[in-house]
Amino acid sequence: MSGRVGVVTGAGRGIGRAIAVKLSSMGASTVLVSRTESELEETAALCEEVGGRPQILPGDVRDPSTAKEAVSMALDSGGIDFLVNNAGVAHVGRVWEIDPGLAEEMVEVNLMGAFYMMREAIPHMLERGRGDVVNVISQLGKWTAPGWGMYSASKHALAALTATLREELAGTGVRVVGVYPGAVDTPLLRRLGRTRPGILSPDDVADAVAFVLSRRAGVMIYDVTILPG
Repeated sequence: MSGRVGVVTGAGRGIGRAIAVKLSSMGASTVLVSRTESELEETAALCEEVGGRPQILPGDVRDPSTAKEAVSMALDSGGIDFLVNNAGVAHVGRVWEIDPGLAEEMVEVNLMGAFYMMREAIPHMLERGRGDVVNVISQLGKWTAPGWGMYSASKHALAALTATLREELAGTGVRVVGVYPGAVDTPLLRRLGRTRPGILSPDDVADAVAFVLSRRAGVMIYDVTILPG
């Protein structure tokens, strides 16, 4: 990862923070995107402690201009070698009871936020003939559960977009991977009261993302499933 430059969304805490720190420890330069500037500053400090060279971009992935600015910052640092779409929100509620505004937020952040980032980054990767896109999805992008209908729908849609993009980019040198973790001990899951002993840690997911991104050219990893052992 030494000398490589990329964007990590949802980098203010949880999985995104762990990914940013892990990649920084491997020599990558990162553009960190999240809505909360103070959390980004904390992540950046942790990246610097392990030798990283982070830049922060407070912004909302629902706004296409955030994607434009993030990619521009990476290009100014030498190019965009990788994109990790990790930003996500979750709200629980049965289909006929969940607030439509909360349902819309999940679609806008979990799906459209990743779409905007990929739309900005991929043309530059194609120009160089190489690049990596990693979409952090969820096991709920493969199946579903009561109360998780709209969240699962947004993640199933991202899984479909990931698979389609992989086919569209076949043979170009740009690789696309979906990462599907099970339950992870994050602030989001704690807010929902869904943590329990033995679930994954953010570092577990970060290790998987780092593994995917550190493969040599010519090696394709399709999807990664991460579950507690």
